[in-house]
This record gives sequence, structure tokens and C-alpha cells, in this order.
Amino acid sequence: MESVRLDEVARIREVLARWPARELELATTRRLVRALSLLSRAASGDTAELLRDAARAHMREACRTALLRALDDRADVVAAEAVDAVLDIDPARAFATASRAFEAGRVDVLGAALEHVADHGLPEGDDEGEARERWFELLVRAASLDLEAGAVPAVACRALARVSGSGLDTLRYEEWEAWLDERRAAADGGARP
Repeated sequence: MESVRLDEVARIREVLARWPARELELATTRRLVRALSLLSRAASGDTAELLRDAARAHMREACRTALLRALDDRADVVAAEAVDAVLDIDPARAFATASRAFEAGRVDVLGAALEHVADHGLPEGDDEGEARERWFELLVRAASLDLEAGAVPAVACRALARVSGSGLDTLRYEEWEAWLDERRAAADGGARP
């Protein structure tokens, strides 16, 4: 009896391997999740557990895919909301998201990404070395945006105050530019700022 179950589980794993979650279209993934959920209710033991695990894995992938697509939504409000969710799940995407939004002129999306940094600090791995310097450059550039950028300059200044370690707490972008210039000059002179 146990060998039948092991054989059944092996066959299910073989079939599921043909549909890797990351390679499926979103609609296909949704249908597969529904089918796996229905099958798991009819199954028992290891088979049911395997089907439930597969359904959960495909659900996670469907959510990931939908959120990543929402980041590129034409409606800035949708993309900005997606930024909050994506960065809560994967903070390492913060710089790429913020810099893409900056270059594309998507101030709502940029604002959401910078708000995350202002609230949570730099993501792990971005808090030192060249990655940190790239953040400083981007934040100072965002702080100097004009009034059409809404709250982005103020949010960028708040983020700088949190992550720079400079002791500055100002909304004046000129002070942040001077701070960054001093930092660069110290680095070019061989001294550590």
C-alpha cells in the first residue's frame, strides 16, 4: 500500500515539474492553483500535502508576477501601490524601482519607493560601499526636483536624514548637495567622509 502512495506522489511530482510556476502565464497559474486545490481536497495523506504545497507555491508565484506587472502599470497610482507591496516583500528591489521611476519621470512611483527608504532605511546590502553612494546620488537628485514632483523632494530629504549619518535634518536640497559634494571631495582626497 505504501509503495502505491510513493508511486502516486512521484507521478504527481513528475507532472508538476512540467509546469514550473515561473514559466506560466498568470491566467494559467490561476487555473492550475484552482485545480490543485480541488484535487488536494479529494486526496489524502502525502498526496494531499504535496498538492496543497504545489498550490501554495503557484499562488505565491502568481502574486509575485501580478505585483511585478503592477509596478509597470500605466496608472501611477496602481504602480505606486504595487511599490509598497513589492518592497515590503523584497526590499532589495528598492533601488532598481526608484531609479527606474526617476528616469521615467514617474513621481508617484518614485515617491512610494523613497517613502519606503525614509520609513525603513536602506535595504540590507545597499547600506554600505558603492550601493550606498548610488543611493545618496539618487536621493540628492530627487531632493532637487521641482515643485511638480509633489512630495518627492521632501521625502528624499527625509530619507537622506535617516540613511546618511550626516546629522543633517533639512528639507533644503542645497544643503544636501553641499553635503554630497563634501563627501565626494573627501573620497577623492583619499579621506573617508
